[in-house]
Amino acid sequence: MQQLASYLLNHLVLDFDGNIQMEHINELLLADGSETAHDLRSRLIGEGGPDDFLLALADVLKDHTRNGIREEHVVEQVGFYLQA
Repeated sequence: MQQLASYLLNHLVLDFDGNIQMEHINELLLADGSETAHDLRSRLIGEGGPDDFLLALADVLKDHTRNGIREEHVVEQVGFYLQA
């Protein structure tokens, strides 16, 4: 059972439900007002939307599924995304 559980966790696909629109992300980032929110907003606008960001975020957050994905993991990964 352990091997199966490990295999399934290693092949887990993390995704976001629904259709996440740039307009909604934009509202959340504008309300935040932080420098990171501003930088992310600028980058997402420059990239033409959040698709690449969401794929990258889901991919790296998958590593945290064994111990739980927490808000600080998301914030940390957004910072890494902005630095890339």
